[in-house]
Amino acid sequence: MAVAPTSIAIEMQFSGAAGAWTNVWADVRAQVPVGCSYGIQSGGGPGDRCAQPGALTFALDNSAKNSNTAQGYYAPGHANQRSGFDIGIGCRLAIIYAGTTYYKFVGRVAAISVTPNQRGPWTTLVTAHDYLDECLRAKLKRVAVQTSKRGDQVFDVLVAAMPSAPGSSTSGTGRETYDLSLDAKSSEEGVLVLGELQRLAMSEAGFIYGKGTTNASTAQALIYESRTERAKKNTNATTFDDDDLDGIEITRSRDTVINRMQVKTHPRRKDGSAVVLYQQRDATVGTGSALSLSAGVTQTLICPYTDPDDRTHRCAGTSMVTPASSTDYSANAAADASSTDLTSSLGVAATFGGTNASVALTNNHASTTLYVTKLNLRGIGIYDDQETVHEAEDTASQTTFGAHTFTYDAPYQMSPTVGDSMALHFLGVYSDAQQSAESITILMNKNAGLMTAGLAREVGDRIGVGEAMSAIDEGYFIQSVHLTITPTSIIRCRWGLSPASRITYWFLGTAGASNVGTSTRIGF
Repeated sequence: MAVAPTSIAIEMQFSGAAGAWTNVWADVRAQVPVGCSYGIQSGGGPGDRCAQPGALTFALDNSAKNSNTAQGYYAPGHANQRSGFDIGIGCRLAIIYAGTTYYKFVGRVAAISVTPNQRGPWTTLVTAHDYLDECLRAKLKRVAVQTSKRGDQVFDVLVAAMPSAPGSSTSGTGRETYDLSLDAKSSEEGVLVLGELQRLAMSEAGFIYGKGTTNASTAQALIYESRTERAKKNTNATTFDDDDLDGIEITRSRDTVINRMQVKTHPRRKDGSAVVLYQQRDATVGTGSALSLSAGVTQTLICPYTDPDDRTHRCAGTSMVTPASSTDYSANAAADASSTDLTSSLGVAATFGGTNASVALTNNHASTTLYVTKLNLRGIGIYDDQETVHEAEDTASQTTFGAHTFTYDAPYQMSPTVGDSMALHFLGVYSDAQQSAESITILMNKNAGLMTAGLAREVGDRIGVGEAMSAIDEGYFIQSVHLTITPTSIIRCRWGLSPASRITYWFLGTAGASNVGTSTRIGF
């Protein structure tokens, strides 16, 4: 029996982040279906661990037929522009069905494209991105190197370091404790937060993604999964068969067979005592160029840490030492330190991060220009000099399917034992040909069960899929969600999938997960 949601709302915050949400669904143009996508959209391979930024796209009526009967209502800069309508404002998709509100997307408007045709169609295309886009744009700003922290604890540090918080965040207990983390170097100052989330997910072999919720105050939730959390899900939340499916994408390809697995781990080298990790100027040894400061002036420097044996090689640092007068910095009335010593007039305030420091230099002298003739920053250097590659291969698979090598980088892993275990595990999972559903599509309006499932099932949920022609009948984990909605409330949902068999570990005494070698594989 055909069903429809009670209501659909695209809501925007025209009065700022703390303001009310206003529904603009009445102005959504029918010519352009609403599109909503989020999750791990790259697939279900061994390296598909961290979600990419999600998007909500829709078109608004910019003609005189909109809710305000004002042409230009959704054109920033127009005389009739709707107050507050601009990039950066909050935007969310909410669908109500059977008494429950499902917040499927929450983000910010990223782009507005006004159709510049005086004869029509007077349409404004809007694109909003979710919280993962903010992680893609934000760089870590002097976050300390983390020592002896589990993956979930590192995840919490990254979320706390963001300029704004997600609607909510959840982190399952990580399986690994990393001796060192958040020590990545970059050719530019600051590593992208999304890049660090990817490094963290790869090191754990877990998953990081956003998903919708039924709570306005916690949508859209940012999730950290340890590598064993999905393995504990042995039952399907919903099962779909031929009658339920509006479409299914099935593959059996050599490209998914991996029979030579290489896993990179990164043993670190660490100094035994403090060394000079930054050196701006030392007039006594003739290096660097002197920085001049006029009286009363403050200048802030970003100081990247480098290997004292090779200043072209970036490194990380911990246990940084507060700069001491004369020992770490000095000032003089002359650039070559040949005149009056003005070190006592130089104020130095350092804010240390894991890979660089921000140093504010102030000339406190009443009238004289000074030159900074020495500025050193000391600490314990951390060096990711070289990687170790752990390899496992299946020669029988290579003979049958041809050789296919996959290289997996686990940046925070220092243990060779874990590296070996990862290589063996991934080889066991991917060395044989698999016929699987890459995605399924349902028409949610077909019946109440499909409408509820399309709204309730989220990234990380386990579902069952049965399709007679391809003889598929197994469990899958949802990797991504894609909704297409028409203004007449017709909703199609496509889920990107990964077979549950790829994450079936052996848990002693756990029903459905204790038949090692039969229904499960050795985990790590």
